[in-house]
Amino acid sequence: LPTGSSPLEAYKALIVMHNAGLVSFKHVVTFNMDEYVGLPAAHPQSYHTFMYENFFNHVDIRQENINLLNGNAPDVVAECQRYEDKMASYGKIHLFMGG
Repeated sequence: LPTGSSPLEAYKALIVMHNAGLVSFKHVVTFNMDEYVGLPAAHPQSYHTFMYENFFNHVDIRQENINLLNGNAPDVVAECQRYEDKMASYGKIHLFMGG
């Protein structure tokens, strides 16, 4: 999933549809595209914070289905490989949202 101003209207629309009972995210697995290296996940400018404030906290997505890069991993290369491997474990991407 993308971050920044580009996807905000899409996230708002998905939240409206969720609140109206038109869509559920219980079986959706997400992978975000990026994160800042060295910025704590709880920092107001992190992509973790952005996604929770603008989308995840407003829908019924399961916590275990949210995948975000760890920008504070001791080995960034290994973290990227872990992330790639986890994505691959799902077989294929069914929907990609770019920003």
